[in-house]
Order: sequence, then C-alpha cells, then structure tokens
Amino acid sequence: MAVHGKWKIIWLTADDSGIHNYSEEIIDRNSYEHMFAIDSLPGVLLGFQLQPLDKEAMFLSGAWYGSFAQWEEKKIGISITTFKREMYVKKNMALLQKFQEVNPWLSVLVVDNGHTLPVQDKERFKLIHNLNFGGSGGFTRGLIEYVNAETVDYVLLMDDDVQIEVSALERTYALICALKEKFVDSFLSGAMLQIEKPGVQFENTAYWHKVRLYAWGRGFDLSQLEVLVKNEQINNWENTYGAWWYCCMPIKRIKEIGYPLPVFIKGDDMEYGIRNHRPWIHMNGIGVWHQSFANKQNHIVEYFNDRNMMILEHFAEGCNRFTFFVLIMSRFARHIVKRHAESIRMYEKVLQDYALGFEHITSIGADEKLKEVRSYDNKKWLPFSILCSLGKGVMEVMLYSKRHKQYRDFQKNQLKTQKFWRKYLKI
Repeated sequence: MAVHGKWKIIWLTADDSGIHNYSEEIIDRNSYEHMFAIDSLPGVLLGFQLQPLDKEAMFLSGAWYGSFAQWEEKKIGISITTFKREMYVKKNMALLQKFQEVNPWLSVLVVDNGHTLPVQDKERFKLIHNLNFGGSGGFTRGLIEYVNAETVDYVLLMDDDVQIEVSALERTYALICALKEKFVDSFLSGAMLQIEKPGVQFENTAYWHKVRLYAWGRGFDLSQLEVLVKNEQINNWENTYGAWWYCCMPIKRIKEIGYPLPVFIKGDDMEYGIRNHRPWIHMNGIGVWHQSFANKQNHIVEYFNDRNMMILEHFAEGCNRFTFFVLIMSRFARHIVKRHAESIRMYEKVLQDYALGFEHITSIGADEKLKEVRSYDNKKWLPFSILCSLGKGVMEVMLYSKRHKQYRDFQKNQLKTQKFWRKYLKI
C-alpha cells in the first residue's frame, strides 16, 4: 500500500456473530505491507478500514497478494453454447479475446448451434458450428473438443447471454491453481446474480431434494456484509449441483465419469453435477449476471422441465418409486392449479416420451424432437386429457423399477465414452 502522511489501519474479520477488530496499526511511512497466515485468522472474511490522522494524509494505491502453500499452473478452456443470440455472444467474445491477450492460460471455444456466426480457428480462440441439439448438445460438444485437444486442464461451461466480470475469471484461475488435494476432482460453481437487480443473487449452487429443486442463496443482497458471510458457508447437500451458466470442471474427471445426458435442455447440469459426487468449490466474487428465467417459461420449456425431472429421479440419490409418484403428481397438479391448459395437455406427451426412454428420445435428432414437441396438438377435451395423464402417471409409478434399469443402463453403456455423442451429433 502506498500512502502519504499518517494513517491508522484497522484490520477486521467477519463471521456469523458479526464484525470484529482483529488488529490496529499506525502508518507513518510512505509504504505499508502486512502479511497474514490465513489459517490463523478467525472468521470467514477479512477486510480493513483506513483513518487519516493528519491533513497531509493521502491514499495513493494498494493491492492484495496471496502466496500459496501449493501452486500448480493450470489452463482453462471456456466453452460457450449459443443459438441465434448474436447480440449477447459477440459482446462476450470481444471481452474474452481482449482478456486472453494478457492471460495465456485461457482458451475460448464458442459452439454455435444456430450456424449464424462465422467459423474461427485461431490457436486459443475457436468458433465451430454444431447441430441444434440444445444446451446439452452444445456443452457436450465443447467437452468433447477440449478432451480431444488435450490443451487445457479445466473446462468452464458458460451461457452465451451472461454478463461477465473478468475478475471472476482471475479468481477462478487462482483458486484452481492452488487447490488442495481433496478438491482435485471437484467442480467449481459460479453464482448467478440478477441483471435486473445487480446486487441480488439468484442462486449459488442448488440441490435436488428428491421431488423439487432448492436454490441456495436466492434473494441474497450481496451488498450486505452479513449476507456475504452467510454466502460463503454453503453446505454440500445430497444431490448438490452447479448450473452451467458458470461451471468449471477438470478434464481428468470428465474422462472418468463420461458425458452428459442427451436431454436437449433442463437437467443436464443437474444430473452431471450429481454424478460427479464430489464436494463443490465456490467463492464470493465468482459468478455472472443473467436475465431472470421467468421470461423464458412456456409450455415447450415446461415439457423439457417435466420430462427431464422425471428422468433425474433415476440418477439422484435417495429417489425411489414413492418420490417419483410425488414428483409426477405434484408437477401435474401445479399446471392444473395455474390453469395452464397447454401445459396440462402437454403432460400426456411428457409421460409418453419419458416411458419410451432415451433409445426412443434419441432415435431422431434433437432438432427433429423439438419440432415434434412444438407441433404436438392434443385436441382432447381437457378433463379427459387430465384423466389420461393421471392414468399414464399411475402406470409409470408401477413400472418404476423397469424404467430405472433402462435409464441407468443407458448412462452406463452409452455415456462413458464419446461414441454415442459423436454419432448423435454427427461429428
């Protein structure tokens, strides 16, 4: 720290019980440096206050530096999946290209499912075209490309329409390079903050509680110190996952656990995070801003959400026939209570496709499947459609064990290697 004049510096720590004075010093020289052993500090946050003690006091500059007990240089490859959202992705591409100029550890791959952007093939910046097989197809393509290239140690999956603060990338890099041995197989999850309310958090990891999703830290006002303390103390609940708006994973672990489910959208990040079955890494200051999902809901999105949560029941810990029954009935009841006629009618197709399994779902391209869902037209009298869905739901509860084996066998036999996905994506 560079200063002029006389100052008092007060070092503060924060924990659940509040803010505490840790130590005080008088600065009467032009430069100041203080070193802490992190393990010896109480609390979860460290900060300081400066108080001028004479009229000549001026603060000139300052910086934090860290030295680590262990440090191993790592390289990170960002994979962004986009589909006809040029306004967002071009801005992020430009930002990342500029950041790369002074950070040689970073590579960027943009997977364009819409084929609306020109192909690029630079050493550390590439843009490729991909079939429109949704987020799961785009992100899986990114994983395949990086695994085969063997140029990076970690892959950072990121949405195309997020707002990025590059300091989050710097923190991610430092955290990964200094990881302790117990976390070398862990995924790193970045929080999502709301673009509409930039200081308010939408989610900082989440977990599937057998029949519904629970988001940690939703609504947290991160401008409040006590909230920042709380936000650092995430529990690793059963079935915890990190969403793919910002999720960093080691190449080594991808090779071990295989590739994501071919679900188009919704739930691929949940199942893959649960499949890794390791403690999660997180930190205040690592995250992105994203628009609210409320504007993206419709009966097509609901189809994938409902179908894929049924599928998730076969991969999440603690789920069984009973939780499956509660899931399908509660989600159907929600559509009825909200009087979403299109979603109520669509629920028949949800149950029908779920029952046929991945072999049927992936028997045609995911883009063709999307067209099929969009063109689905259930003309039944609404009460009769409700009765049909209830009947199908009861039948699927009875067949739960059979479906469980089908879905688990598909994951085991088809997703451990790249073979299925390479054929499916026509690579």
